[in-house]
Amino acid sequence: MDDTVMGQVSLPTGDEERPLELSELHAFTGPAEAFWPVYLDAVCHALMAHKVVLLLKGAEQRWQGVLFSPRQAVIDGGEAPQLLALANASDEQAVVRGQLESGTALLALRLPISPDPTRPKAVLILWMMQAVEPLSTEVQSLAALAAQVPVHYQHGQERLPVALQLSGAQRMHEILQLSIRLSGEGRFMRTAFDLCCELAVRFGCERVSLGWVEGAYVRLVAMSHIEKFDPKTNRSREMVNAMEEALDQGCVVSYPALAEARPVNRVHETYVREYGEGTAMSVPIHWVGGIIGILFVEHQTSLPTELQVWELELTSQACAHHLRDVYLRDRWFGARLWDRFKQLLNVVFGPGHALLKLSGVVTALVLLALILTPWNYRVEVGAQLHSQDLLFMPAPFDGFLRSVHVEVGDRVAQGQVLVTLDTRDLEQEAAMAAAEVTRFAREAEKANATRKLAEMQIALAHGQQSEARLALVRYKLQHAELTAPYEGIVVEGELKKNLGAPVRKGDLLLKLAQTQQIYLELEIAQVDVHEVQLGQVGEVALVGRPEQRFKIEVARMDPIATQREGRSVFLGRARILSPVEKWWRPGMGGSAKIAVGERRLIWVLTHRTVRFLRELFWI
Repeated sequence: MDDTVMGQVSLPTGDEERPLELSELHAFTGPAEAFWPVYLDAVCHALMAHKVVLLLKGAEQRWQGVLFSPRQAVIDGGEAPQLLALANASDEQAVVRGQLESGTALLALRLPISPDPTRPKAVLILWMMQAVEPLSTEVQSLAALAAQVPVHYQHGQERLPVALQLSGAQRMHEILQLSIRLSGEGRFMRTAFDLCCELAVRFGCERVSLGWVEGAYVRLVAMSHIEKFDPKTNRSREMVNAMEEALDQGCVVSYPALAEARPVNRVHETYVREYGEGTAMSVPIHWVGGIIGILFVEHQTSLPTELQVWELELTSQACAHHLRDVYLRDRWFGARLWDRFKQLLNVVFGPGHALLKLSGVVTALVLLALILTPWNYRVEVGAQLHSQDLLFMPAPFDGFLRSVHVEVGDRVAQGQVLVTLDTRDLEQEAAMAAAEVTRFAREAEKANATRKLAEMQIALAHGQQSEARLALVRYKLQHAELTAPYEGIVVEGELKKNLGAPVRKGDLLLKLAQTQQIYLELEIAQVDVHEVQLGQVGEVALVGRPEQRFKIEVARMDPIATQREGRSVFLGRARILSPVEKWWRPGMGGSAKIAVGERRLIWVLTHRTVRFLRELFWI
């Protein structure tokens, strides 16, 4: 690569106002001459380079630079060797780093396709604004994305001519298929977006937009390839003005004008000149009673042929019925309810519709049955298992944890050792206390033998103190092992992670819940508390096994409310009439339904709604 790298093929510069994002180029439908300059600008912008060159090479040919970004960029003669080395190295690696003698970082990106079939090898060389040593994950991801953009563009270009080469019968079949496919969509905005995208691909348009007629105005509702857009931009407003120009005249309006057509197209002309589009055309969508929408079609090259215009009008007419129908269904609830109400009045007071009127009679009979039918009403309340006895097991003396034999959730038997405290210091202290008892006893005997009564009394007092200390130490030794006083479940006390840690007398070590005497705590909402009475029976289902039901009886009701999770509830207690299950654990929750007597079925179905309305409107 020598001075040939300085060569540059003249290609259109495209829109230089703002570089497109790489993700936007996936929807690019223009010709290749317009794509590659825009593509280089997008790569330069995405990878933060201040200059990019596209190099091509054919069999037994040298690398040649064909396109630059910016367009006025050139390559210094001293840079050629480094660029040549990077381009050749790209045969082995998709992304190659390099550096000029001036210190500027270079990045070579191998492209999977080339704009010139005679020169199949294509490489992008980027002059980076900052160092790329080593390559970051972000740079590698952007480079991989940039390399795949031309592939997506080429695949899109290969699909465009297919629709235009179909025969007349096939085109009619495609129109019917499109109408059928859109009729399966239940949302208006989604249907409009799919229609615009289908027409853009079918007719090779730069953009297809749909405006919906509301009175004397048009509202822009969809654009091809852009699911979310801003209708308040200047371009969107100019597009709406062009649609309204076609709406006022009630015919197809385009710029340049179609052959033998003389509509006023000043707004279309202004739009094309201002935004640089090749052509613009508005096609009204007719329905019974007038125009319901406008299709705004933009091309980069020339206007569609008369056959294509006719086909576009036919397609819009085929989809008009479903568009209008889905628009009416997709409106807000109030508008749809008003339409239904007017239709109902026409049915009730108009002639005919005997079947519908019969349905009204049946509905009245069902309503009467709801009013007269009694129903066993049950109040649903929250429920949680609680143990009748909960034992707190504190440390009996100051010491250290030696061993822990249980964990939270373990079921223990009566007399089972739960925790053992370290007794080595206590055993030593007991031996010392026993030795002191012996020593003071001998001193007392010696004093008695020599008739030293005062010394004997002192020795006896010291001996009693030592005996008391020895008794205390032996008491601690006897209680160094904490045992379960009854059968139960350990509900609190994660002690195994604290082995060897010091504990002080009175520190809580374990909580033991008895499993034989379990009751159910009820959380009754204040709106239902007046329905629940002592002695009423019901059923409870726990979350762990909701398919099993257990009989309960309300045994106690608290007279005042309690705050639980920001709401006022009344706590109650229920006896469990069913046998205690082995898998029950204190703290298990569920829901209970208490039978409070018979109510009318219509009251059961509507009392909550009626209560809400009474509270809302104070009636």
